[in-house]
Amino acid sequence: MPWTLYRHILKDLVKLLTMSVLVLVIVIAVAVAIRPLTKGQLGALTLIKFIGLSAPTILDIALPFASAFASTLVFHRMISDNEIIACRASGMSFRMIFAPVAFLGLLLTVLMFLLSSWVIPEFSRLAAKTIQTDAIRVVISELQENHVFRQGDNVIYADKVQEIQLKPGDMGTENQDIEQLRLVMLQGVAFGQLDDTGRLRRDSTTQQADLVIYQKDDQSWVTLRLHNASIYSGNPNEPWGTTGEAEYTVPIPNPFRNRLRFLSAADLRRIETFPETFKDLKSLKIALCAHMAERIIFDQILEKYTPAQTGNDATALGQSGTFTLMGMTDAYQYVIHAAGAQQVNERNIKLLGTAKQPIMIDYYRSGKPSTRTVTDSALLILDFDEDLLNMELQLGKSEVTDLSKPEGFVTQHAKLPPIKALRWPQTAQGSIMQVLMSRSVFELEDVVAQRYSQDRVVVESAHKMHTALTDMGWDIMALRHQRAASSMGCFLILLLGAMMTCYMQGRTPLVVYFWSFALAAVAVIITRSSENMIKGQEMNMFFSALLIWSGNLLILCLMLFLGSKISKPR
Repeated sequence: MPWTLYRHILKDLVKLLTMSVLVLVIVIAVAVAIRPLTKGQLGALTLIKFIGLSAPTILDIALPFASAFASTLVFHRMISDNEIIACRASGMSFRMIFAPVAFLGLLLTVLMFLLSSWVIPEFSRLAAKTIQTDAIRVVISELQENHVFRQGDNVIYADKVQEIQLKPGDMGTENQDIEQLRLVMLQGVAFGQLDDTGRLRRDSTTQQADLVIYQKDDQSWVTLRLHNASIYSGNPNEPWGTTGEAEYTVPIPNPFRNRLRFLSAADLRRIETFPETFKDLKSLKIALCAHMAERIIFDQILEKYTPAQTGNDATALGQSGTFTLMGMTDAYQYVIHAAGAQQVNERNIKLLGTAKQPIMIDYYRSGKPSTRTVTDSALLILDFDEDLLNMELQLGKSEVTDLSKPEGFVTQHAKLPPIKALRWPQTAQGSIMQVLMSRSVFELEDVVAQRYSQDRVVVESAHKMHTALTDMGWDIMALRHQRAASSMGCFLILLLGAMMTCYMQGRTPLVVYFWSFALAAVAVIITRSSENMIKGQEMNMFFSALLIWSGNLLILCLMLFLGSKISKPR
């Protein structure tokens, strides 16, 4: 074996490959940094760090083109120096001449697969975290220097800005997964929300506000808390100049968040086993569990009453039914008595009462009676979030008795404010929502099919989750094939450059590299864009994988053609 020749070829290939990869990576990394830089998400110093972290993530794009460039130049020099002719004259076949190229190509394939499956996703997360961390600094800097911060359709203005230094655990965050917590005190504050045409559709003003900026789940958030705010809205159903507390939360965009391509191979396996750990699926699971919890509580409330008691004729109602709701804490209890209950729609229950059996709400604080409210109408609204804190009880004309005093002071009210933030009592296993969330998405699908197949809202929510679960499975499959095809592309394109140069000997290196570059570009584009091409298409897994690998198959067919041509004597 001509080991001296092989070392010579490998040395030149590695040298040119390294230089071309460095140049391409730096150029592309700077281009990638331009967008977050122009959007104010990167500062001057953080820009260098971001470019350094982004560089490894660009290797899977730069390596194929650098491979074509290196093999083209090396073999063009060998042809110019008549080294290929000398090798052929000594009895070496092109298969033997291309052996070191194939060896290096296989090494690049293995290296590229390891990088794309484990290293590149980690660097992508670090680059995203750099953007998010620096974006928090940029928000504060913009408010301090320009007094204005705009994100999407939301605009914040402040006359005076002062950041408050916080310690770990401040603001009750010691048990929460919150990073980069910053608190900014604002004075002379205006908050505006713009419509699609850029015109102001809602604004709030106040003398004092708090701006809380934090990072959670790889996403940065800006929460503005207005105190004694005056709120104006163009909606005729909302009053002008409403005064009160207001809170607005605005996300800072993260281009790397919730993308499967930025997950490692181990993360993909974990998501396949536990799909709800992926943020998109988790939000859909929460929505499904919330709808199921609504239905469970609906059924439990309506079961308190006989069929006759849930009819439209209130005079036919029998014995009163009773159920209990909890307040923000277990110290607050609302024991609700009603002669009947009637479902209004998927989320509302109307409580019914008669002259003999009126609607009564007994309020207990720390186990002691506090008030008793007798009302002529009550509407229970169920609109849950993850913590089941969005139940609301709307009351009509009411009589409230203060039970905490011996004389039982009574007051009359034309209409009481709604009782908000109500919860259904927990069991030994936890709240209904906690019990449902503890089940896997596959178990929830079985429960929906068995018990809630006739419930439109629950079925629609389950269908959305099932569709997202199916799409995610296809995306993971496509991503794995894409990573494997991109890695194999390095091997094929490196060999293609060498074979193309031998076939087009006599042409300038620029012409040869143009065709190598064009073919490499076609292969890379097909491989990387095929993931989007198969989305929404009714293709089985075989044809979807074939589409992803079609770029490499094209290169392989061309290599077979070139191999048959250059092996013939000229």
